[in-house]
Amino acid sequence: SGGGGPEQGGHALMTSSLAGKPPAMAMQLLLSFSAPYNFSRLMSAPPAGQMDVLNGIRVLAMACVVLGHTYYYLWDTMPFQDLPFIVDVASTLRFQTISACFFAVDTFFWLSGFLVGYLFLKELKAKGIKLLTIPMMYVHRILRLTPTLAFGVFFFWLVTPYWSEGPYWKYYQRYVEHKCPNGWYWTLLYMQNLVP
Repeated sequence: SGGGGPEQGGHALMTSSLAGKPPAMAMQLLLSFSAPYNFSRLMSAPPAGQMDVLNGIRVLAMACVVLGHTYYYLWDTMPFQDLPFIVDVASTLRFQTISACFFAVDTFFWLSGFLVGYLFLKELKAKGIKLLTIPMMYVHRILRLTPTLAFGVFFFWLVTPYWSEGPYWKYYQRYVEHKCPNGWYWTLLYMQNLVP
């Protein structure tokens, strides 16, 4: 008889009681620490047509981008007392993961473009192509990205100059003072790569 006896344990009772309905906030918090519940969710196949694994790869690629740029800017700005030691460390096999982080930029952009294209084709299949479909896709992207871009540009230009001081900071300030007042609008128009 395949009943739900006590020998099945609390996991079966927990999964059957949670099937088909979203858990409350307190239950979600508790379940975030449950190894059996999280393992079963991680190992279950995603619904057809979803590519959640690519989002995970994109997060890992972005983490590599941040790690690589952190090391690059540290090494670009820091005075070294023991340069031969730094060269020895940079040539080790374990450090190659940090050196390879710069290639994660390509992975991140490829995945972002792939996901945008995939979702666009999925929407085309569902709604069909109309006269304004492609222009509205660009309008949607611009409306979604421009506020964050504008915040980043103006924060970089107007706020970060007051953060620090020192010899390298003066070099950074000259770069910002030269680029930002004369070209911030090209960035907000997404044309900064076309203008020298």
